[in-house]
Amino acid sequence: MTKPIIISVINQKGGVGKTTLTLNLGAALARRGHKILLIDADLQANLTQSTIGQHEGEGLAECLIEEAGLDEVITATREPNLFLVPASDLMVEVDLQLASKIGRERVLSNCLDATKKLDQFDYILIDNPPYFSLVTLNTLTASDYYLVPVSAAYLSLVGIRLLEQNIEKLTKSLKLPLKCLGVVLTMYDLREKITKQVEEVLQETIGDKLLVNKIRVNTNYKSAPIEQQTIFELEKTASRKTGTEDFTGLASEVKVRIINQQDRVANG
Repeated sequence: MTKPIIISVINQKGGVGKTTLTLNLGAALARRGHKILLIDADLQANLTQSTIGQHEGEGLAECLIEEAGLDEVITATREPNLFLVPASDLMVEVDLQLASKIGRERVLSNCLDATKKLDQFDYILIDNPPYFSLVTLNTLTASDYYLVPVSAAYLSLVGIRLLEQNIEKLTKSLKLPLKCLGVVLTMYDLREKITKQVEEVLQETIGDKLLVNKIRVNTNYKSAPIEQQTIFELEKTASRKTGTEDFTGLASEVKVRIINQQDRVANG
Protein backbone atom coordinates (compact mmCIF):
# COMPACT_ATOMS: atom_id res chain seq x y z
CA MET A 1 0.00 0.00 0.00
CA THR A 2 1.34 3.43 -0.97
CA LYS A 3 0.94 5.91 1.86
CA PRO A 4 0.14 9.55 1.16
CA ILE A 5 2.61 12.32 1.93
CA ILE A 6 1.49 14.06 5.12
CA ILE A 7 2.20 17.77 5.63
CA SER A 8 1.38 19.75 8.77
CA VAL A 9 0.76 23.46 8.19
CA ILE A 10 1.83 25.03 11.46
CA ASN A 11 2.77 28.23 13.24
CA GLN A 12 2.37 29.00 16.93
CA LYS A 13 1.24 32.51 16.03
CA GLY A 14 -2.35 33.06 14.93
CA GLY A 15 -3.48 35.19 12.03
CA VAL A 16 -0.72 34.17 9.62
CA GLY A 17 -2.93 32.43 7.05
CA LYS A 18 -2.62 28.75 8.05
CA THR A 19 -6.15 27.88 7.04
CA THR A 20 -5.97 29.82 3.78
CA LEU A 21 -2.70 28.08 2.95
CA THR A 22 -3.97 24.60 3.83
CA LEU A 23 -7.18 24.94 1.83
CA ASN A 24 -5.74 26.52 -1.29
CA LEU A 25 -2.51 24.52 -1.46
CA GLY A 26 -4.73 21.44 -1.22
CA ALA A 27 -6.95 22.77 -3.99
CA ALA A 28 -3.94 23.57 -6.18
CA LEU A 29 -2.62 20.02 -5.80
CA ALA A 30 -6.12 18.61 -6.41
CA ARG A 31 -6.34 20.56 -9.66
CA ARG A 32 -3.14 18.86 -10.77
CA GLY A 33 -4.93 15.53 -10.53
CA HIS A 34 -3.81 14.52 -7.05
CA LYS A 35 -6.33 13.24 -4.53
CA ILE A 36 -6.07 15.38 -1.39
CA LEU A 37 -7.32 14.92 2.17
CA LEU A 38 -7.49 18.00 4.39
CA ILE A 39 -7.62 17.49 8.15
CA ASP A 40 -8.96 20.23 10.42
CA ALA A 41 -7.12 19.82 13.73
CA ASP A 42 -7.99 23.25 15.12
CA LEU A 43 -10.87 23.55 17.60
CA GLN A 44 -11.82 26.88 15.96
CA ALA A 45 -12.82 24.78 12.91
CA ASN A 46 -11.94 27.55 10.44
CA LEU A 47 -10.93 25.06 7.74
CA THR A 48 -14.21 23.20 8.13
CA GLN A 49 -16.21 26.42 7.95
CA SER A 50 -14.25 27.60 4.90
CA THR A 51 -14.72 24.29 3.09
CA ILE A 52 -18.13 22.79 3.91
CA GLY A 53 -19.69 25.37 6.22
CA GLN A 54 -21.26 24.64 9.60
CA HIS A 55 -20.65 21.02 10.57
CA GLU A 56 -23.06 19.24 12.93
CA GLY A 57 -21.78 15.65 12.71
CA GLU A 58 -18.75 13.76 13.96
CA GLY A 59 -15.22 14.63 12.92
CA LEU A 60 -11.57 14.28 13.88
CA ALA A 61 -12.23 14.53 17.62
CA GLU A 62 -14.44 11.44 17.77
CA CYS A 63 -11.85 9.41 15.82
CA LEU A 64 -9.03 10.48 18.14
CA ILE A 65 -10.99 9.74 21.29
CA GLU A 66 -12.06 6.31 20.00
CA GLU A 67 -8.73 5.66 18.20
CA ALA A 68 -10.77 4.77 15.11
CA GLY A 69 -10.10 5.09 11.40
CA LEU A 70 -11.16 8.27 9.62
CA ASP A 71 -13.24 6.58 6.90
CA GLU A 72 -16.64 7.47 8.37
CA VAL A 73 -15.88 11.19 8.71
CA ILE A 74 -14.12 11.85 5.38
CA THR A 75 -16.31 14.38 3.58
CA ALA A 76 -16.32 15.48 -0.06
CA THR A 77 -15.93 19.19 -0.80
CA ARG A 78 -17.11 21.25 -3.77
CA GLU A 79 -13.64 20.89 -5.31
CA PRO A 80 -13.04 17.64 -7.25
CA ASN A 81 -10.32 15.45 -5.68
CA LEU A 82 -10.42 17.49 -2.45
CA PHE A 83 -11.77 15.87 0.72
CA LEU A 84 -11.99 16.92 4.37
CA VAL A 85 -11.89 15.44 7.85
CA PRO A 86 -13.87 18.15 9.66
CA ALA A 87 -13.47 19.48 13.17
CA SER A 88 -16.52 18.90 15.37
CA ASP A 89 -17.59 20.63 18.58
CA LEU A 90 -15.91 17.85 20.56
CA MET A 91 -12.44 19.17 19.60
CA VAL A 92 -12.47 21.23 22.81
CA GLU A 93 -12.25 17.98 24.85
CA VAL A 94 -9.62 16.13 22.83
CA ASP A 95 -6.51 17.22 24.73
CA LEU A 96 -8.05 16.12 28.02
CA GLN A 97 -9.08 12.77 26.53
CA LEU A 98 -5.67 12.16 24.99
CA ALA A 99 -3.79 12.95 28.20
CA SER A 100 -4.64 9.58 29.80
CA LYS A 101 -3.96 7.43 26.73
CA ILE A 102 -0.91 5.18 26.46
CA GLY A 103 1.23 6.35 23.54
CA ARG A 104 -0.81 9.52 23.46
CA GLU A 105 1.42 11.20 20.88
CA ARG A 106 0.71 8.48 18.29
CA VAL A 107 -3.08 8.31 18.44
CA LEU A 108 -3.55 10.14 15.12
CA SER A 109 -0.96 7.85 13.52
CA ASN A 110 -3.00 4.89 14.73
CA CYS A 111 -6.18 6.44 13.34
CA LEU A 112 -4.53 6.93 9.96
CA ASP A 113 -3.21 3.36 9.97
CA ALA A 114 -6.78 2.16 10.61
CA THR A 115 -8.20 4.23 7.73
CA LYS A 116 -9.10 1.90 4.85
CA LYS A 117 -9.36 4.73 2.30
CA LEU A 118 -5.92 6.12 3.14
CA ASP A 119 -4.14 4.69 0.11
CA GLN A 120 -6.58 6.56 -2.18
CA PHE A 121 -4.92 9.86 -1.28
CA ASP A 122 -1.68 11.33 -2.58
CA TYR A 123 -1.32 14.11 0.00
CA ILE A 124 -2.77 14.86 3.43
CA LEU A 125 -2.60 18.49 4.61
CA ILE A 126 -3.27 19.22 8.29
CA ASP A 127 -4.42 22.63 9.55
CA ASN A 128 -3.03 23.01 13.08
CA PRO A 129 -4.06 25.22 16.01
CA PRO A 130 -1.87 28.28 16.77
CA TYR A 131 -0.32 26.70 19.88
CA PHE A 132 1.37 23.49 20.97
CA SER A 133 -1.02 20.91 22.42
CA LEU A 134 -1.44 17.14 22.48
CA VAL A 135 -3.34 17.46 19.19
CA THR A 136 -0.39 19.33 17.65
CA LEU A 137 1.97 16.71 19.04
CA ASN A 138 -0.12 14.06 17.30
CA THR A 139 -0.23 15.85 13.95
CA LEU A 140 3.53 16.39 13.88
CA THR A 141 4.21 12.80 14.93
CA ALA A 142 2.00 11.59 12.07
CA SER A 143 3.51 13.96 9.48
CA ASP A 144 6.36 13.55 7.03
CA TYR A 145 6.88 17.30 6.63
CA TYR A 146 5.82 20.60 8.11
CA LEU A 147 5.24 23.89 6.31
CA VAL A 148 5.31 27.24 8.09
CA PRO A 149 3.22 30.21 6.90
CA VAL A 150 4.58 33.54 8.14
CA SER A 151 2.90 36.91 7.67
CA ALA A 152 5.07 39.85 6.68
CA ALA A 153 5.18 41.31 10.20
CA TYR A 154 7.98 41.57 12.78
CA LEU A 155 6.33 39.46 15.49
CA SER A 156 6.11 36.56 13.04
CA LEU A 157 9.91 36.29 13.12
CA VAL A 158 9.83 35.67 16.87
CA GLY A 159 7.24 32.93 16.36
CA ILE A 160 9.43 31.07 13.85
CA ARG A 161 12.35 30.76 16.27
CA LEU A 162 10.10 29.43 19.02
CA LEU A 163 8.44 26.98 16.64
CA GLU A 164 11.75 25.61 15.36
CA GLN A 165 13.03 25.14 18.91
CA ASN A 166 9.91 23.21 19.93
CA ILE A 167 9.93 21.01 16.84
CA GLU A 168 13.64 20.27 17.25
CA LYS A 169 13.02 19.11 20.83
CA LEU A 170 10.10 17.00 19.64
CA THR A 171 11.95 15.30 16.78
CA LYS A 172 14.93 14.50 19.01
CA SER A 173 12.93 13.14 21.95
CA LEU A 174 10.61 11.01 19.78
CA LYS A 175 13.20 10.27 17.06
CA LEU A 176 10.86 11.49 14.33
CA PRO A 177 11.87 11.67 10.64
CA LEU A 178 9.90 14.94 10.38
CA LYS A 179 11.39 17.37 7.84
CA CYS A 180 10.84 21.09 7.25
CA LEU A 181 9.51 21.90 3.78
CA GLY A 182 10.11 25.57 4.35
CA VAL A 183 8.62 28.91 5.28
CA VAL A 184 5.99 30.66 3.15
CA LEU A 185 5.56 34.42 3.31
CA THR A 186 1.86 35.29 3.45
CA MET A 187 0.00 38.61 3.35
CA TYR A 188 2.82 39.79 1.11
CA ASP A 189 2.43 43.46 0.15
CA LEU A 190 5.41 45.40 -1.21
CA ARG A 191 3.52 48.65 -0.70
CA GLU A 192 4.35 48.23 2.99
CA LYS A 193 7.98 48.79 4.01
CA ILE A 194 7.85 46.10 6.68
CA THR A 195 7.19 43.43 4.05
CA LYS A 196 10.60 43.83 2.40
CA GLN A 197 12.31 44.16 5.78
CA VAL A 198 10.81 40.90 7.04
CA GLU A 199 11.70 39.14 3.78
CA GLU A 200 15.33 40.31 4.01
CA VAL A 201 15.62 39.18 7.64
CA LEU A 202 14.17 35.77 6.75
CA GLN A 203 16.59 35.39 3.83
CA GLU A 204 19.50 36.18 6.16
CA THR A 205 18.37 33.91 9.01
CA ILE A 206 16.82 30.87 7.33
CA GLY A 207 18.30 31.01 3.82
CA ASP A 208 16.86 28.52 1.38
CA LYS A 209 14.16 27.45 3.85
CA LEU A 210 12.29 30.52 2.60
CA LEU A 211 10.17 29.52 -0.37
CA VAL A 212 10.39 31.58 -3.53
CA ASN A 213 6.63 31.74 -4.00
CA LYS A 214 4.75 34.15 -1.74
CA ILE A 215 1.05 34.57 -1.02
CA ARG A 216 0.11 38.15 -1.78
CA VAL A 217 -2.52 40.18 0.03
CA ASN A 218 -5.87 39.39 -1.55
CA THR A 219 -9.31 40.42 -0.31
CA ASN A 220 -10.84 37.33 -1.94
CA TYR A 221 -9.54 35.16 0.91
CA LYS A 222 -12.00 36.84 3.28
CA SER A 223 -14.89 35.41 1.25
CA ALA A 224 -13.90 31.75 1.67
CA PRO A 225 -15.73 31.09 4.98
CA ILE A 226 -18.91 32.66 3.59
CA GLU A 227 -18.85 31.11 0.13
CA GLN A 228 -17.11 27.81 1.03
CA GLN A 229 -14.95 28.24 -2.06
CA THR A 230 -11.26 27.96 -2.82
CA ILE A 231 -9.37 30.87 -4.36
CA PHE A 232 -9.59 29.10 -7.72
CA GLU A 233 -13.39 29.22 -7.59
CA LEU A 234 -13.50 32.75 -6.22
CA GLU A 235 -11.26 34.03 -9.03
CA LYS A 236 -12.78 31.97 -11.81
CA THR A 237 -14.28 35.01 -13.55
CA ALA A 238 -11.87 37.64 -12.21
CA SER A 239 -9.70 39.66 -14.57
CA ARG A 240 -6.75 39.41 -12.16
CA LYS A 241 -6.09 35.97 -10.73
CA THR A 242 -3.45 36.84 -8.11
CA GLY A 243 -4.38 34.07 -5.69
CA THR A 244 -4.66 31.46 -8.43
CA GLU A 245 -1.17 32.36 -9.66
CA ASP A 246 0.30 32.35 -6.14
CA PHE A 247 -1.05 28.95 -5.13
CA THR A 248 -0.34 27.33 -8.49
CA GLY A 249 3.28 28.42 -8.11
CA LEU A 250 3.43 27.33 -4.48
CA ALA A 251 2.08 23.85 -5.30
CA SER A 252 4.82 23.39 -7.91
CA GLU A 253 7.53 24.52 -5.50
CA VAL A 254 6.25 22.29 -2.69
CA LYS A 255 6.27 19.26 -5.00
CA VAL A 256 9.84 20.00 -6.09
CA ARG A 257 10.97 20.38 -2.49
CA ILE A 258 9.42 17.05 -1.53
CA ILE A 259 11.16 15.33 -4.45
CA ASN A 260 14.48 16.93 -3.44
CA GLN A 261 14.01 15.86 0.19
CA GLN A 262 13.23 12.30 -0.91
CA ASP A 263 16.29 12.23 -3.15
CA ARG A 264 18.53 13.37 -0.29
CA VAL A 265 17.17 10.62 1.96
CA ALA A 266 17.59 8.00 -0.77
CA ASN A 267 21.17 9.08 -1.41
CA GLY A 268 22.05 9.10 2.26
